[in-house]
Amino acid sequence: MSETTYRDVEQYYNNEYYADLENGRPNWHFSAYLNILQIRRSDIGKAIADIGCGTCHLLSHANKRGLKCSGIDISEKAIVHAKRRFPFFDLHVGKAEVLPWEDEQFDFVTCLGALEHFLDQHRALGEMRRVSKRDGTEF
Repeated sequence: MSETTYRDVEQYYNNEYYADLENGRPNWHFSAYLNILQIRRSDIGKAIADIGCGTCHLLSHANKRGLKCSGIDISEKAIVHAKRRFPFFDLHVGKAEVLPWEDEQFDFVTCLGALEHFLDQHRALGEMRRVSKRDGTEF
């Protein structure tokens, strides 16, 4: 058996996981996750990055709470779809192991249901810490 590559992961997400972009997971749990982060009215305008953001369901809920939204996903298909829905979000196609943002840029960094799919989890976690503000919240 050959070693899994980033291209293998990308193809899986484009061809399998995001085969039906309109029907995904139920949305109620995204609000629950944001509640766990204890986002308050005073957090309006703060920045959140969702690593492995997919089609931006979590960021959609974060936007409704007034957060500035950024995301990255390895699936070009998911990001193209998300950019059509949310052209004002800062969205990127790429690997979690090499995030495109400056150090200490985000008040909140989330990664839901994606970490186990990253090929280098330690590097991805290091990148998430790097882009999180010192007093930021990671989830």
